[in-house]
Amino acid sequence: MSHLGVGYKPGDIVSASYTFKRDKHEDLSFNRNEQLRILNIAKDPNWAHAKNANGETGLIPLNYVKLSGTSSVDLTCYQWFHGRISRAESEKVLAGHPPGSFMIRNSDLFTGDLTLCVVGPPQSLDAHLNAVNGGTNYQVSISVDDLPPTNVQHYHIICKHLNDVTPATSRARDITEVTTHYSLDEYDWFTNLQDLIEYYAVPDSGLVAPLKHPVPDLLRERLKRLRESGWLISRKELVLGDQIGRGEFGEVLRATYKHTDVAVKICKKTACKLAVTYEAALMTNLRHPNLVSFVGLVYEPEDNAIYLVTEYHAQGNLLTYLHSRTRDEVTEKDKLQFSIDACRGLSYLEERGIIHRDIAARNILLSGRPPRIVAKVADFGMARDLTHTTQYPTGHYATGATSPMITSPASTYGRDPLDHVSPYSERQCAYSSESECLDTMHSLSLHDNAAIPIKWSAPEAVRKRQFTIKSDVWSFGILLWEIYSYGRIPYPRMLASQVLPQLKAGYRMKAPEGCPPEIYRLMRQTWNIDPEERPSFATILTELTSLLTVHPVPTVERVLNIRSPSVVRTPVSMSSSGAYVVTLAPRAEIDDDPWFSRSERRRSLSNEHGSLRPTSLERSTTRMISPNPIEF
Repeated sequence: MSHLGVGYKPGDIVSASYTFKRDKHEDLSFNRNEQLRILNIAKDPNWAHAKNANGETGLIPLNYVKLSGTSSVDLTCYQWFHGRISRAESEKVLAGHPPGSFMIRNSDLFTGDLTLCVVGPPQSLDAHLNAVNGGTNYQVSISVDDLPPTNVQHYHIICKHLNDVTPATSRARDITEVTTHYSLDEYDWFTNLQDLIEYYAVPDSGLVAPLKHPVPDLLRERLKRLRESGWLISRKELVLGDQIGRGEFGEVLRATYKHTDVAVKICKKTACKLAVTYEAALMTNLRHPNLVSFVGLVYEPEDNAIYLVTEYHAQGNLLTYLHSRTRDEVTEKDKLQFSIDACRGLSYLEERGIIHRDIAARNILLSGRPPRIVAKVADFGMARDLTHTTQYPTGHYATGATSPMITSPASTYGRDPLDHVSPYSERQCAYSSESECLDTMHSLSLHDNAAIPIKWSAPEAVRKRQFTIKSDVWSFGILLWEIYSYGRIPYPRMLASQVLPQLKAGYRMKAPEGCPPEIYRLMRQTWNIDPEERPSFATILTELTSLLTVHPVPTVERVLNIRSPSVVRTPVSMSSSGAYVVTLAPRAEIDDDPWFSRSERRRSLSNEHGSLRPTSLERSTTRMISPNPIEF
């Protein structure tokens, strides 16, 4: 066990590495680079009594200071260093990575020390099921929920100064100044962490697995690229207004940026920050009149928050619009144009190999004024770029049943798969080595804790978590049904858990009242159980535009006109990892089952639950499912 106080003694002069604001009366505040004198080590050896140049005294945290003359090591230059994240957050970052993947973070338990996090061999499925089921591991089928979690082990890295190390056991060479040493066992010491990593990269070195695959701090890397490309904006340029929304990620505020109304999504949790920076980097590559425009990102370390800034839409989302208007106000031309607008945006994404994964009326925003209201696809928090997403299998579970191969977009080490040539930039891929690139897959099987809106998702997306452009096509068919039913919840009077079995049995929703047969025919084509038989967005767009024969629609105009920043903005690349979306726990829903008579339903409920349940025809909110809900 190592404490910071071991490396200091009364009379030592220390320099502040960070600014510290006192929490208690006995603490001593100080600014970065301020010189302090250690008076004595406190009862808690991670704190010390110190005096500043003004003669003020108080307690200081020793992890905020270093000895004057001590060489300062900037660990942020290493891709595998993740800074101040918790044990639980580090396990989420490593989820889905192969054995030998590793990262280093600040220690939770030992202030000033570090923690090495290593992915070990996966737990066997039989052993996991045996533990979960209390000694019985038999079951007919295996779901994603049943798969064992990634095996992550955490090792304490002890940090000491040179004069605390026994020379006989030190691996230091030609040391002429006070330096920090690192060790896992207090026997083998290393003058830098890279030497420690190389030492434990060989088999049988004592760890759960040799250190093979460094997992980069994607949040830091994405922010760096956004800054270099001119997409980071100053918090001082934003004037925050009223709250206009809230979700599991945080809150959404209306704001003003350069005299223009914008929408600001505020995220403070680490997992949400990863998702938001991915969303921001993806949006820098997207420019289309039917996609919501990205304005910029605000990152202020002092606020411990990230602000995603996009164009503001006073008309709100399409679902609210349909609910708040009478059927006479929403004309056939309006419904067709909303459908065409959304399809144009999605066809643009299709051309670029990007899947949205959350197509629904609630994620279509409206701008402009009558007679021409423009629909724009929004919310790219679950979107993925298939053409530059690399992945590899992480699940190899031998069972009698067919086991799913779990792959993860988080499993991208050593490269950024979205480094590519953009039509708006001359940037080239930063990784030219072929060995750094894994095979690109256009069918993305996800295990990234992303919540799935069941009633909007294709069967293969719900059952296997496989997402393709064609699964987006299915969701677009549901969007069409929403539009022509004036915002009804899909599969009315049906539990979300009932949808998949009924789809497998061949059920499809009936046409909404008054829906043109040509539109319903398109819906049915998008709901083909075979993804390959579904039409492309380009084909759907051709079919929809062919229906515009009576009333021409005014030209789409840009609503947001943000002045260009002084730095030229270019599209930004990011890894496909870590889009960790906070999931909503499924709430209990009780509804009528449209496929059973009242007596059959009563018998079914009685047999299954032992008692009758009341039923309700109330409209439900979006039902979400997650195989691994994230805990915060």
